[in-house]
Amino acid sequence: MLRKSLTTLPQTLDQTYDRILSAIREEDCEYAMRILQWLTFSARPLSVEEIAEVVAIDVGREPAFDRDEVLEDPLEALNICSSLVTITMNKAEGRWKPAQQIISLAHYSVQEYLVSDRIRQGQAKRYNMQEVECHNAIAKGSLKYLTQLQKPLSKEVLERSALARYSSEFWSSHLRKTGDEIEQVSRLAMSLMAMKEPAYLTWIQLYDPDHPRDEPDVGKSLYSVPMPLYYAANLGLGTITRLLLEQGADVNAQGGVYGNALQAASAGGHEQVVKMLLDKGADVNAQGGEYGNALQAASAGGHEQVVKMLLDKGANVNAQGGEYGNALQAASAKGQEQVVKTLLDNGADVNAQGGFYGNALQAASARGYEQVVKMLLDKGADVNAQDGEYGNALRAASYGGHEQVVKMLLDKGADVNAQGGFYSNALYAASYGGHKQAVKMLLNKGADVNAQGGEYGNALQAASDEGHEQVVKTLLDKGADVNAQGGEYGNALQAASAEGHEQVVKTLLDKGADVNAQGGEYGNALQAASAEGHEQVVKTLLNNGADVNAQGGEYSNALYAASARGHDQLVKMLLDKGADVNAQGGEYGNALQAASARGHEQVVKILLDKGADVNAQGGFYGNALQAALVEGHEQVVKMLLDNGADVNAQGEEYGNALQAASAGGHEQVVKMLLDKGADVNAQGGEYGNALQAEMSTSKSSWLDSYRLQITDHSLGRATVHEPLYCL
Repeated sequence: MLRKSLTTLPQTLDQTYDRILSAIREEDCEYAMRILQWLTFSARPLSVEEIAEVVAIDVGREPAFDRDEVLEDPLEALNICSSLVTITMNKAEGRWKPAQQIISLAHYSVQEYLVSDRIRQGQAKRYNMQEVECHNAIAKGSLKYLTQLQKPLSKEVLERSALARYSSEFWSSHLRKTGDEIEQVSRLAMSLMAMKEPAYLTWIQLYDPDHPRDEPDVGKSLYSVPMPLYYAANLGLGTITRLLLEQGADVNAQGGVYGNALQAASAGGHEQVVKMLLDKGADVNAQGGEYGNALQAASAGGHEQVVKMLLDKGANVNAQGGEYGNALQAASAKGQEQVVKTLLDNGADVNAQGGFYGNALQAASARGYEQVVKMLLDKGADVNAQDGEYGNALRAASYGGHEQVVKMLLDKGADVNAQGGFYSNALYAASYGGHKQAVKMLLNKGADVNAQGGEYGNALQAASDEGHEQVVKTLLDKGADVNAQGGEYGNALQAASAEGHEQVVKTLLDKGADVNAQGGEYGNALQAASAEGHEQVVKTLLNNGADVNAQGGEYSNALYAASARGHDQLVKMLLDKGADVNAQGGEYGNALQAASARGHEQVVKILLDKGADVNAQGGFYGNALQAALVEGHEQVVKMLLDNGADVNAQGEEYGNALQAASAGGHEQVVKMLLDKGADVNAQGGEYGNALQAEMSTSKSSWLDSYRLQITDHSLGRATVHEPLYCL
């Protein structure tokens, strides 16, 4: 018996799959067919919830989708298809894509068997999958599913329509994969591609081809979406485009990211659709949209045949507009060599100005497209033309580190020291980008190593800010002034210190950088490193003679900077090196007030332990206590009071501590102050007294519960005639 059973075991995978398929219950066969069909040809992995709805789609009936047939337990798909499918868990991807159970074919060999001719030889031949037929069925199923969504889309509808997003996103790709866009399915799609139908807006709310990465937008209105012809052209759906045109669709209707149907089709390289639109009178030079016109759209995409078609129909080869300014710049920016040649052969102006890159040569240079650069130069491109994001082609190539393009431009006479653009000059651009070889090439061609300009003032500061050690060394070896002033940070040392580039800091110091040089955002290198919390750099600067009490810059001094940012270890280091704990300056007046305003408890404790004057006056809040009170830092307030802070000290904006706390609505802190003897009737500050502060800032909900008319108080007799409110 056992021997007989063993002889009947399948000998190959084909036999195994044939036996599994043949064993599927007759009543489940149709469901299994749908599941396997979608899993074999789906454009992306499907969730168990989606497959549960796939089971309920019968494209041969009306309505096709029957919610009563949806699998109550999505995992029942495992039982229907046995061991041919498996389930895994994917990760969450945003609000609309939580973690899901994904169902898929158990192995690639399952798919291979289902689509093979071999399956036709066995008992499971009914499960043979023909690609075109399956894409046809999935396209029809998706369309019929969508057209049943007649009610306005809501979050609730979306949550119970698991297959809605897939159907809206991929019906068109399944339709295209049928080869000739089967007329029957295309006509079915027309019931979706009609603005009068609710399903049209629902489709675009679920998935807008213009914004494929967007999540579903249930708030999108019909008035904000383009006409159906635009989407048909965008998706390259020739049959649907023809049917819409036959129904009288306006071929030049405006709307959508690409402005009109012709530009949309041109951007996608849909030759058949482009021809159809042109034959129906589409304006070949219509302006608008992302690319400005259809020719620029086709050129950017490298769609040579569409470019030729548009030119043959009279497209203006030098038309201006769009992101790239003109078609030649668009093709050059994308490295489309054949299109560039076609445009030039058709009279494109090689030096036309405009667009993001200013001209075609800069566009090709920025991207490092050597052959395009050569082609443009051979056609007379001005190597020193100014304009665009980088100012000129040499700066563009230098920033990108495209050495061969840099060499080509220099050999053609590019001005190595030309100024302009965001990166000021070519050497600055290459240095900022960290391109050592390009830097050397430019220097060897006479680039001024100390040329001024740009956000960082000069090439050395730019390289230092970005931490490009080798470039910094190269510049210094070529005579860069290590102490040159200018730019955001004032000098290279401050730039490197602010960004925490320890090795660059050491290199600059070894080359004679003035450790106490003043200037720039932070005043000096030590303050820059302290503000940004770079402990090793601070240590290096101090070991090289940095003045720990140097004044200047945004934070006035290094201790203030570290305190304001809450860098407690740096605060200790600076104090150990002799930082004046009570040094005055900066927005908050001193380090203690700065730390108190930001709620940095550990820093406040360190400063107080080191003798910080708890009642020091000055700065925005007047004193540390008021600073902590306004921001509601209860623990800091307690610490300051425990260390002798004067509860009735007069300050700046709020006059006194109680008024500051009342203005901020900090109930617990107000209680704390009153317990410490705060004068409830003290006058001064913006609001006059604590009551007015509380009333003026509309934070009375908690204070009302403590309403009390003050006639006699341990802190003094009320001098106002209105009831005062206290705790």
